[in-house]
Amino acid sequence: MLRRLPDGAQAPTIGERVKPMVTITSVTPYDDHTLLIELSNEHSIIYDLQPRLKTARFSSLNNLQKFKSVKVEQGNTLVWNNLCQLTIDEIFDRIER
Repeated sequence: MLRRLPDGAQAPTIGERVKPMVTITSVTPYDDHTLLIELSNEHSIIYDLQPRLKTARFSSLNNLQKFKSVKVEQGNTLVWNNLCQLTIDEIFDRIER
């Protein structure tokens, strides 16, 4: 089914990345290396980072103080200072598996 775009709206061009409809509004880290991720659509995700702490990318987050330094950046990325980051797309990909 095809739908018309609202007046003034432009369709993305081929290869242009479409911004996700949902954004991250807040994140709360817990001692068990899980994250409570609150979304703009009023849903929440509990994301368990424990299995990923064994990878080189996330191993520095074994340190609980570093893990708890997580911040939301631009509504679509979780960032741990200069250590690593996790995008909303990656989070949704993991949930769908």
